[in-house]
This record gives sequence, C-alpha cells and structure tokens, in this order.
Amino acid sequence: MENDSDVKVLGIDAQEMQEWIESFDAILKAEGRESASLLLDRLRARAESLGVGHAFTANTPYVNTIPADQQPVSISYATSRSCSNTAVRSSTQLREAGENVRFAS
Repeated sequence: MENDSDVKVLGIDAQEMQEWIESFDAILKAEGRESASLLLDRLRARAESLGVGHAFTANTPYVNTIPADQQPVSISYATSRSCSNTAVRSSTQLREAGENVRFAS
C-alpha cells in the first residue's frame, strides 16, 4: 500500500485506498494475472479519457526525425554483429568438423 502520509496529502481516505488495493488483490487471486492486467489497462484508459495522467511513463515524446535510410551505421553494432556471426559460423564449422575428426588418446 502507498504510504499513509502520501494518501493523506493527496486527500484520499486511507481506508478507501486500502479497500481498492484489497479488491485488486482479490481479483488477482481469483481471476489471475491476465484479468488483473486487463483491469489495470481499462482503468488506465478510463483515467486518460478523463484527462487524468499518471506519475511516470517510460515513453517519451521523442520522435526520430532522421529517415532510417539516412541514419549512420553504428560501428559498434556492425562490429558486434560481424563478430557474433563469425562466432556462430565458427562453432557450427567446428561442430561439423568434429564429426569427422578423431582425437588421439
């Protein structure tokens, strides 16, 4: 539960907040994660439709204005891709070669 002092500052009755949390917990327990997730999605959508935002989102208003075909190639990405592909090819070749190679004992 949120800190009771946070609830009081926001003007929300702590008992009512606790009841909402317990109701959510009951849905999670009785109906499972998928139903609980659906409920949260519906509540978020309802809040947004009423103009209520939430405190944090990992999404930003950033929009890439450089077309993909004009973006510079990342050297580190290209190098890591190349090294990764080489390692996969090498391990495959070694595995295939190992079938035909006998080791001295």
